[in-house]
Amino acid sequence: MFFDTNKEVKKMNQAGFNKKQSEVLVGTMSDLINDKLATKEDLEKEGSKVERQFDIIYQRFDLVDKRFEQIDMKFEQIDMRFEQIETRFEKVDLKFENMDLKLINHHKTLVLSLGSLILATPGIYKIGGVLLEKLF
Repeated sequence: MFFDTNKEVKKMNQAGFNKKQSEVLVGTMSDLINDKLATKEDLEKEGSKVERQFDIIYQRFDLVDKRFEQIDMKFEQIDMRFEQIETRFEKVDLKFENMDLKLINHHKTLVLSLGSLILATPGIYKIGGVLLEKLF
């Protein structure tokens, strides 16, 4: 920003300030403005600093992203392991169901066999008794 000190001194003289007062005030204003005003070079330096800071932040984000990818992969491995375990449990469940069916069939066979024995027992004793009598 350009600050025309001569122009400002003239304005102050027209407003009633003497030349010495105008020069001191305009000099002070010029110093204040120049101290606080950033130049293009100042802005470029600050812009470069900000860009470097953003580069560092982006690098950190890249590291965090990679870490999340690793964690995601571990979760996928865990999911696969759980699926394998679930498959194994399903196989065990099927084996138990088959064992239950076999036990039910054996139970039915046993009940029928015992029932047949109970029904046949009087006849067996009769036949057995006759055979025993003939033998002795």
